[in-house]
Amino acid sequence: MSLPLFKLSTLKFFDRALGFVLDYLPIGRSSLPYKTPNTILIIKLSAMGDLLCLMPSIRALSNSFPDSRVDLLTTSRSQPAIFMAIPYLRRILLMPSSPIGGLLFVLRNYATLRNYDLIIDYDQSYRISELMALLGRGSAGFS
Repeated sequence: MSLPLFKLSTLKFFDRALGFVLDYLPIGRSSLPYKTPNTILIIKLSAMGDLLCLMPSIRALSNSFPDSRVDLLTTSRSQPAIFMAIPYLRRILLMPSSPIGGLLFVLRNYATLRNYDLIIDYDQSYRISELMALLGRGSAGFS
């Protein structure tokens, strides 16, 4: 049995609430890592077309850091099966599309997210991606 997809308006409501929390979080680290990253996480939570358009950038990033492992974090809304055979992506992490599922994902994967040397947030629409980017050793992207 699959969970129902939440309406976009519900997701936006929870995202705005998370935005209020993010406004008060202290940010005390640099936005870029101090060394060549060994692990990189790309975040793009929705919009399959946007993710397709990002592939040349992700490939260039992978080519620029050939010894780094590049992972992708997305949701089922971006049709992740399409991207599973891309050789420069080590793995695809799938986050639930529901607000509660997203927060539980962050809590369950907190240690994993903290271990990324660089997290790049390509998702300008959702604040939960901003929260996850702040968990890495270094981050880049939307804020």
